[in-house]
Amino acid sequence: MFLIAYLLNATSKFVTVSFNCLIIEDVEEHKRSKVFAILNMIITGAGVLTPIAGVVIADFGIVPTLASIYFVGGILMTVMFFIRNRYTDETAVGKELMGMHSQTRVIQSLASSLRLFGKSFYKRRLLPIILITVLSNLILQLNFFQVIFFKEQLDFNDQIISFIPVVTAVTVMLLYLVIIPRLKRRSEEKYVSFSIILSTVGAILFLLIPSGNIAMLFLTLIILAAGNFILQTYRDSLLMNRLGTHEKADMFSAVQTVMTLTAIPSGYLTGLLYHYNPVLLFSVILALYIVLMVIMIFLPDPQKHSQAMITYKNM
Repeated sequence: MFLIAYLLNATSKFVTVSFNCLIIEDVEEHKRSKVFAILNMIITGAGVLTPIAGVVIADFGIVPTLASIYFVGGILMTVMFFIRNRYTDETAVGKELMGMHSQTRVIQSLASSLRLFGKSFYKRRLLPIILITVLSNLILQLNFFQVIFFKEQLDFNDQIISFIPVVTAVTVMLLYLVIIPRLKRRSEEKYVSFSIILSTVGAILFLLIPSGNIAMLFLTLIILAAGNFILQTYRDSLLMNRLGTHEKADMFSAVQTVMTLTAIPSGYLTGLLYHYNPVLLFSVILALYIVLMVIMIFLPDPQKHSQAMITYKNM
């Protein structure tokens, strides 16, 4: 079970780095946030299928349902790989980087990624963006027990819990299709700051949900979904836009490596905190959001600084 989970997670990291670089390489800088928003909406939108999965699990059980989902998913992803390989071409930058790193081995690549990540701490404009990326991902890891908390501590039944992904998906779709297009265009830094504030409000409301109060539950979920969607969308776009043409793959993979490494102790830490005191776990999450609010103060103002790219030699 753990081996399968590890292989799936490792594969997803490879796909995430390569696919993110591929889809934004030829996209204009000011449109990259829209591309990430579409991807996040598609991923979150799958939550509308959760009630259907709940019905199937109720009739056939968890193991047969998950086995069927993984079997069908494996076939579909394999077909996707062949289609993607057939109809996509390597970018010019990708070909150049392949030549540069053709002799690099896995251990060397890992060491290089960690060294590159360490050097980013000396880049004043890049450091807060990277810290926001890593810490916000850590928060997602710590939220693993959220559904269990709703069931065990707040006494929500399975039917209510099954609609949580639906509420999240609908919120994201409304944001992308209705609300965001009507907002005044602002810098990515502004949207990241706003999303952190919104998520912090949601984390506070989370701790105040009365047992069995469905209205308060859904209100909190809507705020958290909106905050996380905006944060992930503009956070990734902001990081990509602040990296030079040749540094996107290296730095993005370095960040992904660090996030993967932080996920290793975070799983144990999550279980330990929840076992000790469930409320303490989500208090820690709130504290991390507050840390993000402090970090966002140091986000560079794009109106005062030019968007100078970070070169590979300087890193």
